[in-house]
Amino acid sequence: MHGDAYIVGDRQLYRHLTRRISSATGCRVFVPDYRLAPEHPFPAALHDALATYLWLIDPTSPMFGKTDAPLHDPIPPSDIVIMGDSAGGGLTMSLLHYINLYLRNARGGFLVPMPAAAVLMSPWVDLSCSAESWHSNGRFDWLPPKVADLHGMLGPSMRHPAYLYCLGNDPTRPLVAQAHSPAELSGVPLEPPPPRRKASDMAARQRHERTARGALADSPDFLLRDTMDRFVRHPLVSPLFADDFVGLPPILVQAGECEFLRDESIALAFKIEQQNAGSTSSWVRHELYTDMVHVFQAVAWIPAAQLALRRIAHFIDHVDGRAPASPPLLTPEEAPLIHTIDSHCQL
Repeated sequence: MHGDAYIVGDRQLYRHLTRRISSATGCRVFVPDYRLAPEHPFPAALHDALATYLWLIDPTSPMFGKTDAPLHDPIPPSDIVIMGDSAGGGLTMSLLHYINLYLRNARGGFLVPMPAAAVLMSPWVDLSCSAESWHSNGRFDWLPPKVADLHGMLGPSMRHPAYLYCLGNDPTRPLVAQAHSPAELSGVPLEPPPPRRKASDMAARQRHERTARGALADSPDFLLRDTMDRFVRHPLVSPLFADDFVGLPPILVQAGECEFLRDESIALAFKIEQQNAGSTSSWVRHELYTDMVHVFQAVAWIPAAQLALRRIAHFIDHVDGRAPASPPLLTPEEAPLIHTIDSHCQL
């Protein structure tokens, strides 16, 4: 799942990273072009993520229309590792929560099987931007400092991406957390991902950018703040605020020591670890890389990014569903690149 704050990005933009991930892991990589805000606010991206996963494991499902000639054979969930960076990491966690919390039968069994594992790179799992590192790391990360203020303006007519993701173009849009119960939300009809946009369609891209710049710009703050403060704590918007993390697949979380999202990655790993203590099928590993910034894995030439991809490959190779895999030993050259491993255990 690609990142870029739910409002920009596509699979073409990420080919430089996905190609290296495929090379490092020896795995095929599939990147969906999920719908973007503000034209398609929450839960459109989540529906597309779920539809993509269902299409991978069952391409003959009637929900995908004509099924007599599927494009691929069904892929067993045990062979699928879902990965995402930044907003894509948050979307990955939201998808796992959707399956884990809402798609179960009366006996508690899964209606949709879980994937084998998940990898989160600098995941954005708290859209309230309330962690301390959003302020303490502002001097170091490459993200603009204004993103630390949820209710602030990023430009003369540009709301925070969280506003665009939650409310889209309409500040009067009902709060999804109130409008839908979990049962109702899980029953919302899914739509298959839209056809891929052509890279040459500059007119459509420019319209999208103009819409994003103008969306919600003129809306009175007092009408929005309370709604947003509640909306961003919905567990499918900000997965960190979920109450139940039991039953998730093994998860690898990587973050940079100097990035805005450092603390929420630590808090996420802590909650998963705390609720799955002693489990051999649900466990988490958290890696914090020395002096690294947001999604440093995308910077191909730095040693920390190369080490991170090697450790992702080791994690995928050793996910067997029986017990937590021991992390690979660090060489003397690698040791300075990682600040801490499983730092959440110190909380």
